[in-house]
Amino acid sequence: MGRRSFRNGTGSRSPTPRKRRPPIPPAWPSPTTRHPDSSGSGPDNRHASAKYQAEFYKPGESKPFETLTGDQSFYVGDEPLASHTPDARLEISFGHSTTSPQAEIEQLSKTLGDPKSTDAQRGAAMTRIGELQRKMLEGVTKALQTDPASLNKAQDDFGCGLLQVYPSKGGVVEGMISCGKNFNDGVLKVTGTMTRVR
Repeated sequence: MGRRSFRNGTGSRSPTPRKRRPPIPPAWPSPTTRHPDSSGSGPDNRHASAKYQAEFYKPGESKPFETLTGDQSFYVGDEPLASHTPDARLEISFGHSTTSPQAEIEQLSKTLGDPKSTDAQRGAAMTRIGELQRKMLEGVTKALQTDPASLNKAQDDFGCGLLQVYPSKGGVVEGMISCGKNFNDGVLKVTGTMTRVR
């Protein structure tokens, strides 16, 4: 799998965090992706997945205003994704913020599925998952009763999710991230490089 870094036309973005970032134009949040984890699964090792994190920065700020978790899945029987470049398109699906209840539930689920976890750890994880699910349900119920439009506001104002990358010659890549309708007109374009590693 290649290592990928993306930029929005003003300076490359490394897969790992950097201390300083070059200036970027107003209204152009800068996404940084990094690939912290990958694994193979299945009895015949025909499936694989990779976990990613995407960090979004505002102009002049060194701390991301949003960090999302994402994943990329592979299966040897899948057809290559269509692309206007010689190489197949790559897709990474970003879902939850790292500070969201969903992200915490995902981590707790790993504890439940870990054979090394003790009964006490599993019990604590189950209790916490129940608390988070109740909190999420209460929030949705309250919003439906008082301000239904607020349920779509976060999606419309940010809502970045699917990253599509098109590799080209010389390791150059271009792509776009689909976002909410009020965020950069719904599309955030990225460019960068990909280096093959073995």
